[in-house]
Amino acid sequence: MRKHEVVLGGSEGERIRVQVSGRQRPDAFEGDDVNWLQALVDVRAGGFAGAVSCSLRNDDLADFRDALAGLTDGRREVARFRTMEDQLGVEVRSVGAGQLLIEGHVSGAGNRLECRIAAATADLIAVLQQIDTVLDAFPVR
Repeated sequence: MRKHEVVLGGSEGERIRVQVSGRQRPDAFEGDDVNWLQALVDVRAGGFAGAVSCSLRNDDLADFRDALAGLTDGRREVARFRTMEDQLGVEVRSVGAGQLLIEGHVSGAGNRLECRIAAATADLIAVLQQIDTVLDAFPVR
């Protein structure tokens, strides 16, 4: 099964990567269940790393994409994404001069890994394309 990934991060391998493997309920064709996706999230920051499986909604991912697009053209200063069960939370903030601060967390089994990652605003173009690829594969219904 092909995984579609979205990678937020900076240099030195620090990143938050979301690998979407498919719809959580591929047999659902209507109702609230159709927009849930299954994903693996892994974080690498400094000497720390963690990963967790989670469910996320593609309509929330679409909203996050729009917010990130606003960061690229100056319409917004912050873009936020959070899963319903709070297994993944991400805040991307413009800190000036083409720089971003990505603050995020992954949670699972009573544990939580938080990170702060520096990145460039120019990196968002690739992230927007990655989210578009996920949404093309698993469109909001």
